[in-house]
Amino acid sequence: MRPVAVASGETNLRLAYPAPHYASMTSGALFSPYGDPNEKYISPFGDPNTDHDSPDCACLARSAYDDPTLATIQEYLDMAHIAIDSKRPQVALFLVRHAVELLLKACIRTDRHEGELEALQKALKWHDLKSLLRVLKRQDDDLWTGTNDDQPKIRDFIRDLGRIDPNSTDSRYPVNFNGDPTLPRTCCVDLDRLGAYLLHLSTYMASRDTELVFPKFPSQ
Repeated sequence: MRPVAVASGETNLRLAYPAPHYASMTSGALFSPYGDPNEKYISPFGDPNTDHDSPDCACLARSAYDDPTLATIQEYLDMAHIAIDSKRPQVALFLVRHAVELLLKACIRTDRHEGELEALQKALKWHDLKSLLRVLKRQDDDLWTGTNDDQPKIRDFIRDLGRIDPNSTDSRYPVNFNGDPTLPRTCCVDLDRLGAYLLHLSTYMASRDTELVFPKFPSQ
């Protein structure tokens, strides 16, 4: 569906979908150029009367899922592939990078810090993919010790993501803290290749013998 430009003089932002797409509720209560300006704001969040068995249910509460770790990771993976197919390069980079970060953190064993508690806490708290790789190497994780032929390329892919967006900020913002446009040296991305590497990584993660569980933050 083609974007629709907002009226001239208001903003240079284009709506992703024509406004009627969001005004399909029979109450007409949605805020849109076609809604009733006298309607009170109705929050889209936290409706306790939602039918959780309905295919239209979109539950944010992770407690509603049998496996909250996989539910969240799956959402990022699905949307990453959609962004790739839609040719939205910066959004695709963010979603891919965050999906990878979640996958790596879900592989970490917090009962194996062996005197490296500070390094483990830092790796889990921040967004440094290379630090996460180092933690997994010290823990003899299957990503380093396994025999899957794709693993060296997967590790290179993770390092590459960490190289072009070390702090997970360039993929989220149009400018950096100095006001300069982000990702100036990266320029273009081969979206097909990006999607292929993401598929390799997620396929490998699904084949692991160990369960993916997002770790509790370690303490003494």
